[in-house]
Amino acid sequence: MLNYQPCLADPDLWMRDAEDKNGKEYYKYVLLYVDDCLVIGENARDQIYQIDKYFPIKPSSIGSPSIYLGAKIGNMKLNDGTNS
Repeated sequence: MLNYQPCLADPDLWMRDAEDKNGKEYYKYVLLYVDDCLVIGENARDQIYQIDKYFPIKPSSIGSPSIYLGAKIGNMKLNDGTNS
């Protein structure tokens, strides 16, 4: 199906290994809690649309997150100049 595995330490965290466009290996994450869903990884929007095939997501809720579980979140610039 989506090939995510639950994290043993936190059943609300699902992960799967992936490879970025440069061939570097990393993990994609899906964090689920009640009606909140946060996807972390390269091409996260594509992952959301794959999840939407099995679990409908409101189109208005798809986009860059600004809040998750009551905490404000967003991108940050790392010391090497990349955005995370």
